[in-house]
Amino acid sequence: AQLIAGYYELDYLDNRVFIYDLVLEEVLLEIEVGFFWHSIGWSHDEEQFAFLSIPDMVNEPDATELTLINVRDLQIEQVRPEEHDIEYWARASWSPVGNRLLILRGHAGNCGLGNPVREQPSRFYSSILLIDLDTSSRQTIVPSAGECEINYDLSVNWSPWSPDGEKFVMYFQGKLCWYDFSQTRLI
Repeated sequence: AQLIAGYYELDYLDNRVFIYDLVLEEVLLEIEVGFFWHSIGWSHDEEQFAFLSIPDMVNEPDATELTLINVRDLQIEQVRPEEHDIEYWARASWSPVGNRLLILRGHAGNCGLGNPVREQPSRFYSSILLIDLDTSSRQTIVPSAGECEINYDLSVNWSPWSPDGEKFVMYFQGKLCWYDFSQTRLI
């Protein structure tokens, strides 16, 4: 039996994820994750655990990465946004079948809505990305509205998937709707 746990320092700069073996009573793996880590959780086959982090908050505050840990052999794989992708990854959810992740992306821009005292940019959810981890393909499901054209009405729950993994529920443009992969469209 293994336990996966996170650790935060008060300054949020020394955060770690541990895999601890409850039978052997020892730490099997310790990963430094930078500024922040957000647990996505287990894959449906219980082979992998995933989390989002910002490895270098000081120099690259919007450079998020997805870390996948194979819990059998403790191999680590990192998936990062493509070089031209200026949106940070805010939240993600495993598909209940296959090896896909739905990622809610955010945008940080100077749109006059941030915290001017702390010189922080505006942050808002802006688009939805699907990554197939088996094929490395990426598909934008809901495109960004534009740098300062804010999609206030875009949100995805922590567990948005249908049991068969063919649809996901989201709030978009004032309505609760779903995306159907078999029809490749919003309904």
